[in-house]
Amino acid sequence: MNAREFHDNLYKEIIASGNLVVLDLEKLSYINSAGLRSILFVAKTLRGKNTRFVLCSLSDSVKEIFKLAGFDKIIEIFESRSDAIATITG
Repeated sequence: MNAREFHDNLYKEIIASGNLVVLDLEKLSYINSAGLRSILFVAKTLRGKNTRFVLCSLSDSVKEIFKLAGFDKIIEIFESRSDAIATITG
């Protein structure tokens, strides 16, 4: 899926979201600047809705890109979906 499709589909989903959104990126092997912008837009939009937004299951290469971009300081990142849900609901 390209960044525009990702952005549009994710935005549709978050409009109807509740108090928590967990984005599982397990199958993502690469992300470019357009994808990073989409995720940042979603994070800011959800923050404005008072909705917690976290990421999980990033591959080592994707995690490194998020760290280099400083996104790990803006968005919570968990090793797995179960870790994300347990920490949030725990």
